[in-house]
Amino acid sequence: MRIKDSYICTRAVALDKERLTELETILLKYCSQITYETTDQSKQIAKYNSIDELVCGDNFGQKKVRILDIHGTGDNQNKLHVRFNCYRIRPLIDTFRVFECEYELSDKQEQFRLIDDLILFSKKARVGYWLFAKMRLFDLYVFALVVVAAGAEYFGWPDMVRTLENLGAPKALTGTLFISCTYRTLVLLGTMAAVAIVDSCVFNPIMLKLFFPPVNFLWGEEIRFYNKRKNLRNQIVWGVLIALCVSLLSALLYDYLKTWMS
Repeated sequence: MRIKDSYICTRAVALDKERLTELETILLKYCSQITYETTDQSKQIAKYNSIDELVCGDNFGQKKVRILDIHGTGDNQNKLHVRFNCYRIRPLIDTFRVFECEYELSDKQEQFRLIDDLILFSKKARVGYWLFAKMRLFDLYVFALVVVAAGAEYFGWPDMVRTLENLGAPKALTGTLFISCTYRTLVLLGTMAAVAIVDSCVFNPIMLKLFFPPVNFLWGEEIRFYNKRKNLRNQIVWGVLIALCVSLLSALLYDYLKTWMS
């Protein structure tokens, strides 16, 4: 009885020659022949018979790899199809199918071994920023709290403060409602701007693909651009988070000093 099913990875990965070699080693346990096929930005398809041919191909501009398909066949009638899709992503909520392996194997034992191998491979190839990309919903929650806090200040809803605290809003956020009007305005606007900058990276599909691509094909010119994106992403993330923390802490310090001096 032949087994037909698929394995889906939902975490962002980085693929270089070393990782591709590891994956090929896994697939050759179940198939005797492996071929590679890429689809670039211009939707042109190129086929390769080895990893060396693949990583020597163009990976820049219109030739930048968008989809990588790996096909495995053999005399034992086993069939494997692994697809890495760099553009399968939407804002807010998605299934995040980073790569998918469709297989046809001879028995359950082979299926279990293949899944174990693929899980181990996905852990090795995983990149760490995907958790931050999933903070989009948390950012939306914080943004909503700030908007409500601004409404409580400017539209006379004092009970909103208690409502925010009951919803679990941090005191550092609700405490800004009790400091002076001018300083409170600056804190609220600064917090909203910080969250807006972060959300522009994790909500906008174009920015999401730029800063948090689900698959990084690391060969050719893409290696250089990957390092640039990584550095820029870290500067934006840490710059915004540090600025936000400084803003909130300075607000609490101002409120404390004002109360102590009075």
